[in-house]
Amino acid sequence: MLGHVVTKENLLTPWCPIEKKPIALAVRLHPSLHVVSFSAGKGLTHCPISGVPITEFEIVHQDTRLVTCTRDKKVFLDEKSCAFHEYVRYELSDAREQRARMRKRTHERLSEANTIDNVLAAKKEAAATEEQVAPDEALDDVEDDLYGDLDNAVTAPVVQTKEDTSLAAVFDDD
Repeated sequence: MLGHVVTKENLLTPWCPIEKKPIALAVRLHPSLHVVSFSAGKGLTHCPISGVPITEFEIVHQDTRLVTCTRDKKVFLDEKSCAFHEYVRYELSDAREQRARMRKRTHERLSEANTIDNVLAAKKEAAATEEQVAPDEALDDVEDDLYGDLDNAVTAPVVQTKEDTSLAAVFDDD
């Protein structure tokens, strides 16, 4: 029919997750706080959504405007509780996953830095052992030098004496 206006309220009508029909009279299940239709709530002992044992049934007043989450189609008593659900379920979980990725990447970077530090320490240790090995090799060469003609043996440091070039030294000789 032309000119017939479809209201948005019809599009947002809450649906019962059990019966897959619009909710006329709603029941809130405690402690899970999920909302189902009155006819679907009869005979339930466990919440069909979360599996938690039901302790109490709360009949929702007919004037209460139920709100459906657009992401997972769960029904809530008001917009604030729906907004809280979306924040806890989606935004916090995204932030938690992002923090986990950041922690993992930080751990990888730290392990890379430790690897580099270990390589540098190993190089320093290798250089120190080479310095210790070099005199030992020279001593071995001295033992192998039968004729005394090898030049790479360990030698004693040469002590140089300085000549006294002062004027006093010239006069002392006379």
